[in-house]
Amino acid sequence: MRVLLVEPNYKNKYPPMGLMKISTYHKMLGDEVHFVKGFDHSVDKKVWDRIYITTLFTFDFDVDVKTINHYILLVNNIDDLYVGGIMVSLMPEKIVEATGIDHSHILTGLFTETAVVGDNNDINDINVDELALDYDILEQVDYKYPAGDNYFAYTTRGCPNHCSFCAVPILEPHFHVTNNIVDQIRIIDEKYGPKQHLLLLDNNILNTADLKSLVDDLCKAGFGRGAKYVDPGVYNIVIMRYRNGDRADFLNKKMATYLEGFKKRIKIRRNVRNIPSNCYWGRGCY
Repeated sequence: MRVLLVEPNYKNKYPPMGLMKISTYHKMLGDEVHFVKGFDHSVDKKVWDRIYITTLFTFDFDVDVKTINHYILLVNNIDDLYVGGIMVSLMPEKIVEATGIDHSHILTGLFTETAVVGDNNDINDINVDELALDYDILEQVDYKYPAGDNYFAYTTRGCPNHCSFCAVPILEPHFHVTNNIVDQIRIIDEKYGPKQHLLLLDNNILNTADLKSLVDDLCKAGFGRGAKYVDPGVYNIVIMRYRNGDRADFLNKKMATYLEGFKKRIKIRRNVRNIPSNCYWGRGCY
């Protein structure tokens, strides 16, 4: 299938993790996946087999509705479009009223079963919410997320407190432990290269049954006291991905950019060697 992932053009610090997991899922099926931020007229000329649109804050309602109504026109059938995310989960009735989307295509809460989008395949029982993030889709947009190049992870979902003022019981009604943090980091390292920072997005991490074990895992993953990060560099990451059989289009651009910068550094060093020995930086020659 040709799958389009859409994030409305609001400002946000973190990348759309839900769409990044959905991208991983569809690439596992061999589908073509494309990601856009807001309106991208380059995709308007195509007809997509499925479109997913995410939402974030309720105060972006008008922007989200405008985005949904625009992309409805790019699918063969309105049933090929699904909308999810925080805002949709909190006010699904208003989205149905404003866009005409059927309730069955409003994805509320966590995306844990692919059957809700009508997929009947060998892995239709996979929990999409626990898949690794696909960082590659962020290379398809010009928008730069301030915290985009980090590990993003959950060790738990939900919260047992169910406070009346909080939206978490609606978004994640059941408190439970998710996949192993060490495995999450390892998968990202092997696929995309290491990240400097780890952002844990749990709602109530202190309620973890074995907090000591979790802290031990974080230390094991390289985030203990005194840990240091060594940037592997663009060249090493690209080469690693090539050796792993990865042929993403943007890797060629990254390598070309790196080589261009490398050539400039060589020219600078060559010019430095040609400076007369009686010259001093900032003082001219004598």
